[in-house]
Amino acid sequence: MDEATVRRHRRSLAAFAERSGFDLTDVYVEEGPGQRLVVWAGLIADCRAEQVADVLVPSYEHLHRSADLAHFMRGELAEAIRGTVWVTDPRGPEARHDD
Repeated sequence: MDEATVRRHRRSLAAFAERSGFDLTDVYVEEGPGQRLVVWAGLIADCRAEQVADVLVPSYEHLHRSADLAHFMRGELAEAIRGTVWVTDPRGPEARHDD
C-alpha cells in the first residue's frame, strides 16, 4: 500500500473515530509481503497490553481478500481483544461488529 493510500485511510479512520467518540492512537500497516502475521500478533498484543477494546478497520478487505475469511478474522480479532472490531467503510455491508 502506497503512502498516499495509507494517509487517506488514516484520515478516514480518524474521522470515524471522532464521530464515534474514540481516540485513534495507532495505525497498523503491513510494510511488505509476509508481514501479515507479525502485524496481526503485534496488534493483538498491544491491544491486550493497553486494554484496548475497540479496533477500527477501513474495510473487510483490510482483514482478508476473501469475504468469508475477512468475517472470520473480524470475529477472531474481536475475541482476542475481548472487544469490538468496527468496519468503517460506509459502502460495506455493515459498519459494526456482529454481537
